[in-house]
Amino acid sequence: MPVIFSTEIDHTTLLAGDFRVVTASGAAGQMHCVTLLPATDAGELRTVLLVGEFGDAETDPPVKVEIAGHLRSIDGALDFRGAEVAVTPLAPGPTLVLAEIADPTLADPGLGQRRTDGTDCPTEGIAQAVRVV
Repeated sequence: MPVIFSTEIDHTTLLAGDFRVVTASGAAGQMHCVTLLPATDAGELRTVLLVGEFGDAETDPPVKVEIAGHLRSIDGALDFRGAEVAVTPLAPGPTLVLAEIADPTLADPGLGQRRTDGTDCPTEGIAQAVRVV
């Protein structure tokens, strides 16, 4: 389950125990791990992938994600502890939640993980690139 934050997060504060997925019955899902992969390029550190068992889509679907630990923004200004968001059911499908100008000059955050951008797209004649989530 992807969870998208309003700003990039500090990967050094990211732990599986920071997240709690609540199902319709009020049960807590079983978290196996969390990761930023594959979005580890500069400017992309706002989507965390939660991996685990989070209920049954038909009988007891996940309804809420809570931040239970001290997960911080990349600049240290925000602590997301106590934040929560409703889960988008699978049936409605994806929605656009963020669009921003991509800055190719951002520094690599040095995560020690494989880069995900592959070969950069052509830039000749391009006035602006937009990242969408």
